[in-house]
Amino acid sequence: MPVPSHVLNDRISQARALAAERGHAALLLCAAPRRNGGQSAGNVAHFTGYLPLTGTALLLLPVDGRPIVMTDGLNERRMLAARISEFADIRQTGNFGQAIVAALKALGLTAAE
Repeated sequence: MPVPSHVLNDRISQARALAAERGHAALLLCAAPRRNGGQSAGNVAHFTGYLPLTGTALLLLPVDGRPIVMTDGLNERRMLAARISEFADIRQTGNFGQAIVAALKALGLTAAE
C-alpha cells in the first residue's frame, strides 16, 4: 500500500527543518537497487514511498525548493513519477555527478566561481 502524500510531505518538512537547524542548504540521499541485495534504499524510500528495484535513486532535498529525485532506471522513473510527481521533480540520468551539479546550480546552491 502506498504511503499517503501527506505522510511523505510531513517527513520532508521534518528533514528540512533539521537540515536548516544544522546549517545545511540541502540533503543528498542515495538508494542502491535491491536486486543485488542492496540495503541502503530505505533512506530514499522513507521520503518517496518507493524502494528502487533495478536502478539507483538519489534524493536531493533542498531546505527551500522542490525535492529532486534522480534515477538511472526507466522503471524507477515511471514509478516515482506516478507516486510523488505532485511534490517532487523526477529525473532520469545516465550520469549522477553531472545531474547533481546541474540540480545544485539550478537551486542556486553552488559556490561562486
